This record gives sequence, C-alpha cells and structure tokens, in this order.
Amino acid sequence: MDGHEAAKQRAANPNLSFLRVVAIKLNERNRLNQHTSASEIAEICLEENVEIPGLGAENQTVEQGPQQIGKIMGGLFKDAAEVVFDEFRVVRQQEQGRSEAGNPLTLNRYTFSLVNPVTSTTSPPSPPSLNPAGPS
Repeated sequence: MDGHEAAKQRAANPNLSFLRVVAIKLNERNRLNQHTSASEIAEICLEENVEIPGLGAENQTVEQGPQQIGKIMGGLFKDAAEVVFDEFRVVRQQEQGRSEAGNPLTLNRYTFSLVNPVTSTTSPPSPPSLNPAGPS
C-alpha cells in the first residue's frame, strides 16, 4: 500500500512527479549523491526531453528553466532541509553568495540519493566456528 500512497501524493502534487522523474534521470546517469544545481537540473531536463512544469514549450530553455526549477524546489522544500518520496531523498544545502553585481543571494544545491541503497559486500561473512568446545 506504500506505493499506492506515494502515487496519490504525486497525483496531488505534479511538482513531486517532476522531482521523481529528475531523480530517476540522475540515477540513470550515476549522478546520485552529488551536488546538483537548478541549472544542471534544467540542462538534464532539456537533454532528456523532460518537461519543466509551469513553462510553455517555447520557454523550456536553459535561461528560463533554472528559475522555474528554483520555484518548484522552493515550494516542495518550504522550510525543510530534505524531501523524501518513493525510493528517493533530496537534501537541499543553502549557501550565501553574491551575484555578479555584488548583491547577496542564496545558492541552493540539491543532493539526490536512494532512501535504502543496496550495499554490496566485498567478501562474504565468515562462517561460524565449528569448534564448540573452544581451544584445546
């Protein structure tokens, strides 16, 4: 039923569906667990033909995309530092910076990761000792 509940959440919030598609594309590109900016997300969307919600076809550009993605992310995160959905987690890191004109601005970086990543071990666990009497 967890999958059903997640699908209901995405249906109620198209921006969450968009974020899931972005997470899947980043996973396919082996870009999980790396800082990603709104500009990089916009570039991936353009390369992968992923429509950025809220932009008309003529505005699906590297100039308009990052600003719209910033609005989408702001709405999804609000005051939270992370958003968890389906098998993904997205963490937002904010840094204070300056624009080219010297004005203060907040820079957002997003790190997409799997909620329960499957870890592989390099060697199998040691078998239990077969000598119950201990050392002789």
